[in-house]
Amino acid sequence: MPGRFNLYPFQKGEILKLKKKHPCGGWLWSIERTGADIAIKCLTCGRFLVLPRQKLEKSVKSIESVPMCPDEHSSRRGTQEETSRTISD
Repeated sequence: MPGRFNLYPFQKGEILKLKKKHPCGGWLWSIERTGADIAIKCLTCGRFLVLPRQKLEKSVKSIESVPMCPDEHSSRRGTQEETSRTISD
C-alpha cells in the first residue's frame, strides 16, 4: 500500500478482499463511493459501511477486480494480471 501521503486511487466498482471475514461469512466487498471516506458494501449480505480511507487501506488484503474504463471495454478485455492485484506494504 502506498505511504502516508500517497493514497491508493480506489475506484467505484472495485471488488476488495479484506483481511478479516465479515460476520455473515463474506470476504468480498464492493466500493460504492470514494472520497475522504470510502463506502463499501458486503457482496454476501449487502451490509453498507463507510470507513476512513486510511483504515480501509490497512484492512485490504487484495483487489479482486478493477472496473474497466468505457473506452477499454470496447477494445479489449482485462487480463488476469490487470484484474487481480495484491496489496503489499
